[in-house]
Amino acid sequence: MKTLNPTAFPFLILMALFAALPPFALDTYTPAIPSMAAEFHLPQARVILSVSSYLMGFAFGMLIWGPLSDVIGRRLVIRLGLVIYLIATFSSALSLHLNELVFWRFFQAIGDSAGVGVAFTMLRDIYSGRHLTKIMSTIIAMMMIAPMIAPLIGSLLLIHYHWHSVFYFLFCYGVFLMGVSFFLPETLSFNNRIKVRSVLSQYVIHFSNKQFLLLALCVSLSFAATFSFISSASVIYMSIYHLNKFSYSALFAFNGLAIIAGSLTLRALSAHKSPLFIQTLGLSIFCLSDIVLLVVLVISPHHWPIFTALISVTTFGLCLLIGSFMSGAMNSVSAAFGTATSIVNSSRNLLGSFSSMLMSIVIVHSAIPLMIIQLSFCIGIASLLYVLRPMSLAV
Repeated sequence: MKTLNPTAFPFLILMALFAALPPFALDTYTPAIPSMAAEFHLPQARVILSVSSYLMGFAFGMLIWGPLSDVIGRRLVIRLGLVIYLIATFSSALSLHLNELVFWRFFQAIGDSAGVGVAFTMLRDIYSGRHLTKIMSTIIAMMMIAPMIAPLIGSLLLIHYHWHSVFYFLFCYGVFLMGVSFFLPETLSFNNRIKVRSVLSQYVIHFSNKQFLLLALCVSLSFAATFSFISSASVIYMSIYHLNKFSYSALFAFNGLAIIAGSLTLRALSAHKSPLFIQTLGLSIFCLSDIVLLVVLVISPHHWPIFTALISVTTFGLCLLIGSFMSGAMNSVSAAFGTATSIVNSSRNLLGSFSSMLMSIVIVHSAIPLMIIQLSFCIGIASLLYVLRPMSLAV
């Protein structure tokens, strides 16, 4: 079977489709949280634990698939991951209790982490430097169509069917990806593959790379800040602001536009501005919008249009940070890109899981806790950026 040219645009579209699987798995599901909470006779905040288990599974999966792709190649890892994803997704649809759902969501994430992790690794196989930043921002812009339309798809399914239908949709998407995976080229030559016994040594090399670790931690904190909103958005809009599923889906899609705008802005800026400039700009936008939103919520906590507008500005700033930090982290390593990607994605999803669990505890009557948590991540990013600044490490 003829495979795609890895530098052609159709290849980038396929990379975006694989990278979009986790956003679909997360955001198609969120409109169903109230229905699931009612069926399981549990508070909605408890059902968010299934989001946390997904993130934990994603982090765990990345630790496996990244190094494995450095050993056996990229394509086979994607297909192995999809097999696990399909089994776990179908089993999630059949879950009768929250504990079952939490269990299968963990393995669903292990499976779909292969696609997104290897997709970005394949990009690093082909591109480097500023070109890598531009390509990554393009992929992110394309894949962010998923969180824009996913809640709407979930809401439409819930009108006509039960919440189980969301997982049947995700199962069909996985079947589609399995089919198109046979058109993917192998971007890791046999000469560049590492031995199984060398995996541990590659981890040691990456963990001794201060530049890489600092940038990976910056990615993780930025992602955790983003996910503190994503994981709690359905509760904020539908329980606190008392909006219906379609209103929530539309407002969530509006936030997706901010992500696309951030990705395209990153692509434009990366051509002539330094990574440090982009990171400082993104951090400034993130922090200032969060502070303004916190003040607004304290004064007038029930105006969802203001909340939506300002949280989108926050998301725009975070998008600049995530893309720039991710590109810098990958440019800071010269080999074993799969292992490096696994470290970055595992750490970001562990912190994302932590922020999700934290939100399941504190989000009850107001969105103010969200802003406090995001500002704490902002302080952490600013501290790391202060350390990185004199080192001039980001590429």
